[in-house]
Amino acid sequence: MGDSKLCLLLLLSTSALAFAQDVEEDVPTCLLATRYKTLHKYEYRYEAESLNAINGASTLKNGPKGSCMVQIEVPQTCSYIVRTTGCMLSEVADMDTEGNLVFRPAAGSDAFAAEMEKYPLKVVVEGVYDVKLYPEEGETLTILNIKRGIISALAVPLVEEDKNKIMPTIHGMCKTHSTVNAREDIATDITLNRDLSKCEEFLPVREHTSPLALISGMHYPLSQLVRSSQTCNYKFDNENKHMTSGSCTERHILIPFSHKGEYGVTNVGKQELTLVEVTPHNDRVFDHSKPPIVDLFWPSVEPLSAAVPSWQNPQDLRQALHRGCHQAFRLIPVLEEGREILMQVVLDGTTPLQKRVAAYLVLMKNPQPSELAQLADALPLEQDQQAKSFVISYITNILSSTEPETHELRQKIRDALQGNEIGATMDPTKFSRNYKLGSVEGNMIFEGTSYLPKEVMLEMTLKAFGYDMDMIEFGMEGQGFEPTVEALFGQNGFFPDTAMKTMFFVSENMPLKVSEIMQTIMPALKKDRMKRQATQDFVRQIGSNLNKLVGELKSAQSPEAMVYMRLLGNELGYLKTNEIQEMAYSATMMIDSMMKMFPGDLMKALMTKTDNTIFAHYIFMDNEFFLPTLTGVPLRIALSGTFTPGIKGGLHIARDMSEVAFMPSAGIEFVTQVGSHIPEYVDSGLVMHTNIFHESGISAKISMEHDSVKLTIPAPVNPTKLIKMTNTLVAVTGSEVMTIPPTVMDKVDVSECTPFFAGMKYCTALQYIDASSQETTPYFPFTGDSKFAVELHPTGEVTEYTATVAYELLREGEEGRQKVDSVKLIVRAEGAEPTEAVAMLKYNRRRNVVTADLQIPDYDVEAGLRLGVVDGNTKGKGTHSISLDFVNKNIPQLSLVGRANLKAMKEAMLQVQLLVPSLNADATVTAHMKHGEELELELESEIKVKEAVSKQKVEMKYDASKFEVEFKSDVNTQTTMLPSADMLEKYANQLLDAHVGEADMKVRHIFQKFGEAANNYMDKYGADLPYIQNVRVPDMPEISLPETLFLNTEAKASYYFNNEHFTITIPLPLGGKTTEELNFPAALTTPSLSLPQFGLEIVSMEIPIPELVVPKHLALSIPLFGKAEVSSLMKSNLYDAEASFSAGKDVVETPSYSAKFDVKGTSPIDILSIKIEGSGMLMTTDSINAQLKSSLVHKFIEASVSITEDATFTDKINLKSSSKIEATSPFGLNVALEHTGMTGFNTEEISADSKVDAMFKAGPMYGKTISTQSFTIFPFRQEAKVDSTVQIDSTVINAQNTIAASLANGEFSLVSNTNAFENLLTHVGELSFKESKLSVKGDAIVLALGMKIRNQAEASAGASEVVIRMETNADQTENRVYSLLTATLDVNGLAVSSDATLKLLENEAIHKAVLKMNNDGLTTSGTTTLQSPLSLENSFNAELDASRATLSINNKAAMSDVKVDNANTLVITLSSLDFTSKAETTASEYASYTHDILINMKPYTASANVNNNLRLLAANFINEAQLHAELYKMDLTGSLKAIYGEEEIKHIYQ
Repeated sequence: MGDSKLCLLLLLSTSALAFAQDVEEDVPTCLLATRYKTLHKYEYRYEAESLNAINGASTLKNGPKGSCMVQIEVPQTCSYIVRTTGCMLSEVADMDTEGNLVFRPAAGSDAFAAEMEKYPLKVVVEGVYDVKLYPEEGETLTILNIKRGIISALAVPLVEEDKNKIMPTIHGMCKTHSTVNAREDIATDITLNRDLSKCEEFLPVREHTSPLALISGMHYPLSQLVRSSQTCNYKFDNENKHMTSGSCTERHILIPFSHKGEYGVTNVGKQELTLVEVTPHNDRVFDHSKPPIVDLFWPSVEPLSAAVPSWQNPQDLRQALHRGCHQAFRLIPVLEEGREILMQVVLDGTTPLQKRVAAYLVLMKNPQPSELAQLADALPLEQDQQAKSFVISYITNILSSTEPETHELRQKIRDALQGNEIGATMDPTKFSRNYKLGSVEGNMIFEGTSYLPKEVMLEMTLKAFGYDMDMIEFGMEGQGFEPTVEALFGQNGFFPDTAMKTMFFVSENMPLKVSEIMQTIMPALKKDRMKRQATQDFVRQIGSNLNKLVGELKSAQSPEAMVYMRLLGNELGYLKTNEIQEMAYSATMMIDSMMKMFPGDLMKALMTKTDNTIFAHYIFMDNEFFLPTLTGVPLRIALSGTFTPGIKGGLHIARDMSEVAFMPSAGIEFVTQVGSHIPEYVDSGLVMHTNIFHESGISAKISMEHDSVKLTIPAPVNPTKLIKMTNTLVAVTGSEVMTIPPTVMDKVDVSECTPFFAGMKYCTALQYIDASSQETTPYFPFTGDSKFAVELHPTGEVTEYTATVAYELLREGEEGRQKVDSVKLIVRAEGAEPTEAVAMLKYNRRRNVVTADLQIPDYDVEAGLRLGVVDGNTKGKGTHSISLDFVNKNIPQLSLVGRANLKAMKEAMLQVQLLVPSLNADATVTAHMKHGEELELELESEIKVKEAVSKQKVEMKYDASKFEVEFKSDVNTQTTMLPSADMLEKYANQLLDAHVGEADMKVRHIFQKFGEAANNYMDKYGADLPYIQNVRVPDMPEISLPETLFLNTEAKASYYFNNEHFTITIPLPLGGKTTEELNFPAALTTPSLSLPQFGLEIVSMEIPIPELVVPKHLALSIPLFGKAEVSSLMKSNLYDAEASFSAGKDVVETPSYSAKFDVKGTSPIDILSIKIEGSGMLMTTDSINAQLKSSLVHKFIEASVSITEDATFTDKINLKSSSKIEATSPFGLNVALEHTGMTGFNTEEISADSKVDAMFKAGPMYGKTISTQSFTIFPFRQEAKVDSTVQIDSTVINAQNTIAASLANGEFSLVSNTNAFENLLTHVGELSFKESKLSVKGDAIVLALGMKIRNQAEASAGASEVVIRMETNADQTENRVYSLLTATLDVNGLAVSSDATLKLLENEAIHKAVLKMNNDGLTTSGTTTLQSPLSLENSFNAELDASRATLSINNKAAMSDVKVDNANTLVITLSSLDFTSKAETTASEYASYTHDILINMKPYTASANVNNNLRLLAANFINEAQLHAELYKMDLTGSLKAIYGEEEIKHIYQ
């Protein structure tokens, strides 16, 4: 019974739990709750690959591929157990004929499968983004990374509208662009795109590299050269929402040398998940009590050596934590409740010093008075001298500070001390203290009696924009370094002993003289014989010293140190000795091993033998890092560089012969690796080897005699590699290396050799793949292997090279009195056809002449050089000279002479002359300088080449009043020296003397006759065509060249200084501030320095800083502009030009400034001659006068401009202006424009007068205008007067206009008179405003075509009336046009009347109309009549008031027998409408028409009667109709009757 109850309880509990979980599923609590249901198992087939390739350059690919069956068990909501079974690991082996990759099982495939299946992985998802992994203890990091990739593929994020921008991935939170491809109830097909550089955790992970490399730690900048992107596609079950399939492709490309962001070194990773089945699963057990080890969204790559930190023991951990806390605690604000605890730490003498200092610095940020009082009382009793020294130095620095920020703190400290001294500062080399200088503050903390500080800290604070910014902080702390320092730098330490042994070794192996000099410098080399004997095996002793150092360091207590740095408040990192201890030890052992590798007698062999070989390898660059990928397979990228120097050879010294063999070589290899890396299983990738190699060498024998030395160099037998560069691309899979075959087969292979010198030729070789024409390939060097080499190849023609140097003392001159030193150099290339070159250098001691000769018989070279020096003092002329001659076959080819002269330091001359006799060339450059009352500098050059002469001269003068620069140039040549001068003249005359056609006419005659005919034509018709009356065609000139061609130029520039100045005052920032106000310290205190080991003792000094004041203003005095003059002159055979310009202050009593320019050009061809002048002046006295003049003179035009402005300032300001412009031309053009004006104003009157006179004439056309304007304004009397007159006289128009306007007493009037075309058009206009009434009048008269037309218009507007009248009258004999329009608007209303009459021959038309509108309503009427063969009369009448409206129109017309009479009446009231229309038309007695229409409309009734009667010949048509309409009733009756003679047709309708 009890068992049954227990089973029932379990059943109910299970049901309750299941129900609870079902309820939870309705409300998802994590990312995957809706994807994977509780108590289900999902099985997927998983495949992943990571392939490396050079896309576009080769079809070869390599990399791993893996597959597994993945089972996901869901025992609880958001808790998952992932199992991987049946895994396989393969790698690319080959490619089939269709281009498909062929894979083979990897060597570690079975081990990989076992590790993947060994442990399940537990996963917990909390919220949307937090995915925690719980691996088992035995899980390796490599397998965990692979499983991370699987989890990331399964953890598909929700694609809701508000969550489609930032999504969780294996790379952290990534900005994602999503596209829904298909949707049912949910999105069943989605695509995601990501740029991985936007992901939070997509960061490079650095791998350990060589500690000796100079270039390392470049993992971050190198990672920026990789562009990574990811594209994923997921499909979901619409009903159950789980994923049915998923695929992701992640692409990484190396940007350098890639093309279009697609073709280059790439790594492509792919994932594919396919759902196999979904089954129920009732296992509810999920134990994850231990904390998670890793997070899904951490980087999936970590260096194996950095996976778990290692500590020696818990005590090390605590010490490290304490040191970190000390540094961090000072940076955080302290709450009030914690201050008491900090004070206890400060006052506790048993607490470590670093902790006490840290607590003290925190409290001193904002100390309370009570705390300062406690410190002041406890300081004299402090037993720890280190703590006491630090506090005393800190308080001393505060009290000596002048910064405003510390003013409050200084006062608090003074109040706490109450006038007591805190004590003197202690020795800074032994005791802890605080340092402060400006914005730099530092702490140095000692511990016990150690002479090395335990902690050093330095920080700099910058105050900017009102805030204190922590710019940089550097700290270092350590302990136990005393044995280390003693082992390194003690009396018998590594460095002193090693340095001394090195000096012993060098001294013993140097020549005797060198050894004696070294012993003189270092007496220890002479004294210690025992140590000198110990240097027989130098290398082994250095290695012994190194082993000794390592032993001492290992036996001593391990020192501990930590270095940290903060920049702008951010930690940049820590470095601890226990982390680099093994690295340093490894480096030491490596150096010791290298020393042991060298033979003991290496140095001896290098000095005694020539067949030595030594090479070294140094890795100067080592960078390696990993990038995480979606597959969990790290992408490994490495860049390393190795330098390999080497030497072959040595030095052998014999009694009579010395032999030297020296062949240096050097190579640099760069290795770049990119590829997939699965530690312990697969290592594949692409590698590029770039090598640069150089080798050169020399092997020589030296023999020496009494007066000669001979050097013998055997000719090289093998090529010498000056430089060789190769670039090789290979694919690596495990230990297998395969050359990458290129896709592009266009290979460039170029080799060529060029003779270099005797016996040697210069050869180059170039090989590369040319893919420049391909658009789907990367750039060089990723297109394929390449090579470039430069070598020197022997030709075999020379067996050896010899060089002999011999000295001999010769005697020359009369009786051999002149001693001559002679040195001869003979160089020979021995072989079948030997070649020799002899060079001799002589020095004549008496004549100070050096002679050099060079002879190469095989090349017919015999050249020499002479160098002589003449001392001016010996010649009595004061001129020193030096000459240099180049001689060929005893004939001077070139001479170079230099001369110098100096007189009393006031006059100097320097001259250089070059002579080339073969070219008849002489070039001289001379510089003169004089320094007296004025400074003069003159540079002159003269160059003569055959008949051509060029002279240039530059002269500069400077004194207290002016500065002048003058330049002159004279270039001329005889035309007889020009090779083509006679030929040019001959060909020109032959062309002009050539016959034209069959006639006896030459080209010269044609030009002459054309000129004569043109001139005759212009003489005949020039009077009628003024444009050409002064134009003539010149005669045909003779073609010839002058005997001399010349070009002379001169230029001069002068500036006269102005002694007057003007001063400007510039305010300075911080003006008036003192150094005390600017927080400068009153004195600078230097720290004391004591180094007893070196006998150095420097005491502290105090350097007072004097008080300085920043001036408030800076006065800047600027001189006024003086006067500048510039002139130039050019003369030549073709053209002469002259120009001058001057501007500045005139040296006269009246202050004036003027400017003037003059340009003149003269040519044998008149149209090229021109002259331009201009001047301007500004003069100031009681008035200001300004003048400007300019003129232009040319054969075709002469023009001038003159402007004068004058301003006077008395009780009235007057401005006068006069301008005149004139231009004339021989073509009949004449233009003149003149303007005069005057303006005056004072406080009572403003007046102005202006006159413009303009004239234009061009042949028969002319025009002239005169315009005068004047106005006067009295601003305070509100009066003004304006007069204007304009006259125009031209061939087109003749007109005159005058305008007069005035304003006075509140009245305004304007009168305008216009007369044009000799009174054919006159107009008078008036505008006035008087007595609050505006009036406008106009009277215009036009005489045209015998008709006089006059128009008169008047309009006035006042407060009570507006009147308009317009009358037009035109008369021509009996014809007349008359029109009168009047309008009046007043209190009685509006009245408008119009009267018009038109009479043309016998025809007359009259129109009259009236319109009235007032309170009674609107009435209008009008009559129009026409008297002519057509008689027409029309009248209308209309009335409109408040109760009714009427309109009647009557028309009558008659023409011959046709008459028309029509009357229409319309009456409209508030309740009725009546309309009647009667018409009668008679064409003859046989045709007529009449009608009578009556329409009546009243409320609810309407009636109409219509009668029509048409009579045409004997026919008569009669129509009668009646219409009556009421509400709901309408009657229509009528009859239609047609009568023709006696017959009748009648129709009645009703």
